[in-house]
This record gives sequence, C-alpha cells and structure tokens, in this order.
Amino acid sequence: MSLGRLELLVEAGAATDTAVVLPDGRTGVIVRSGDARPRGAWAVVLVDGPGKGPGRGVYVQVPIDKLRLGCAYSIQKMITALQAVLIDAKKHDGGNRAAGTRLRKAIQEVRHDATAAREQVRSDWRDREAAKDADE
Repeated sequence: MSLGRLELLVEAGAATDTAVVLPDGRTGVIVRSGDARPRGAWAVVLVDGPGKGPGRGVYVQVPIDKLRLGCAYSIQKMITALQAVLIDAKKHDGGNRAAGTRLRKAIQEVRHDATAAREQVRSDWRDREAAKDADE
C-alpha cells in the first residue's frame, strides 16, 4: 500500500481507525488526521499501550509520510472491494457481459493488492528475523 493512498484517505477524512506502523516499529490506530499546509499532512495515532479499553495508550502526532499501513488495512480493503463487486458477480451469473468485465477488473485489482500485502508480510518477517539475529 503506498503512502499516496493514505494521503488521499486523510484528505477525504476516511483514515480514522486505520491500523498503521510508526517509523520506530510501534503499531497504532489513526484517531484523527488533517492537512496543515506549512507542515504537510499529519495524523494523530493512538499507539498501543499498557492495559485495554478506550483511552489506554499514548497519542502521537506523526507526519503522514512517516507512517506505514498495516496488513490488516490491506486485507480489509480487499474484503470491501470484493463485497462491492458482489452485485456484478450476480449479474454476471445471469448473463450480463458488462458485469463480467467489471468483475474481472475488480478481481485483478484485488489480486495486485494481495500480492503487495504478501510482499509486505514477507518483508516484515525478514526484518524481524534480521532484528532477532542482530540481538543475538
């Protein structure tokens, strides 16, 4: 998932509750975002903290270009895309050729997103293994 897509989400105000990874490796959830022109796009992230429940953890304001989307976001995006095209799948089953074209296009986009998510998981795994080896 590119940072450009996250910036578009922030500008649209739709990035709330998006799981992200901070530059230092901590994970969190975007709780608020904005675009202050002198500083650029930013997000307030609730970083996972001790305890459970609302209000637990630390709030950090981070520039958007320093955030990385989590794998959960990628999976949720693919699920949403497939749910959105379910109507076209039913139309395709009924013989509608145009719906079949839209369906193939949507499946191709999900395939590309799945490949990117798989590469991200593999990259995260390698980074964690390298960090573990460096600690030993």
